Order: sequence, then structure tokens, then C-alpha cells
Amino acid sequence: MKGSLARPKKWPIVLSFCWTGIILSLGAWWLYLLVKLGQILQDSPLAIKDGIPKDFVKLAKYEGLTFFVLLVSFLFYIFYLYFRDVKRVNSLSTFYASLTHEL
Repeated sequence: MKGSLARPKKWPIVLSFCWTGIILSLGAWWLYLLVKLGQILQDSPLAIKDGIPKDFVKLAKYEGLTFFVLLVSFLFYIFYLYFRDVKRVNSLSTFYASLTHEL
């Protein structure tokens, strides 16, 4: 237990990176499948002549881009909260160390 407040644990950061990697890979796979489906629909003889598959591809790209932007922004926010908490724990640990030193 000695030094448990002074040193932050590394597993939340590793877990966050693993979780982000899984979500990013699933998002990339989803985006790839949607774009591929749009291209298949566009090349198909059953394609609608009004250009709906092109709109579908555009929709998939913008939706995927929005997903990645939100994911990255949430990731940065989580890291900001984590490092803010680490800073708070270190300052609290320093305070208690100086208080017990004076007693």
C-alpha cells in the first residue's frame, strides 16, 4: 500500500487505448462495408437511376466521419479527466505527506 496515492496506476490508460482501438477498428470496418455496399448498389443493374446509391455513399462517409470525430473528442476528454484526477491525487498525497511530517 506504500506509495499507492503517489503513483497513478497504468491500467486505466492501457484499457482506454485497447477500448479505443477496438471501437476504431469496428468503426473502420463498418465504414468500409457501407462504402462497399454503396459501390455494389451503384454498379448493380437494379440501381435506381436517380443517384440514390451516390447519396448513400456520401451519407456513409459523413456518418463515419462524424463517428470518428466524436470518438476522438470523447477519448481526449477522458484522458483530460484522467490526468486531472492524477494531478488531484498527487496534490492530495503531497498535502497529507506535509501534514503528517509537521505532526
